Amino acid sequence: MVEITSENNFVRIFRLPETLPSDYCFNGGHAVTFLLVDWFSLDPGLLIKTEEGRRNTIREFIKWKAYYNPNSKFLAITDYEEAFLI
Repeated sequence: MVEITSENNFVRIFRLPETLPSDYCFNGGHAVTFLLVDWFSLDPGLLIKTEEGRRNTIREFIKWKAYYNPNSKFLAITDYEEAFLI
């Protein structure tokens, strides 16, 4: 597990497309466009929480944002080497 510090506590939030390709990627893959909708540094109080607690706090935080739509899928990618769905 990577230590989260003030230098690597950055989070980016991407909205995923409504549908993703479902056929095989044998020919080098499929281009998929994600939309960057938010970015932020974690509050220092979140740095000491458990991984699941920290993820749930971020998920709840995102649900209050103007861009949030419960019918959309979002992907969080962090500078501290985590990625998870919202």
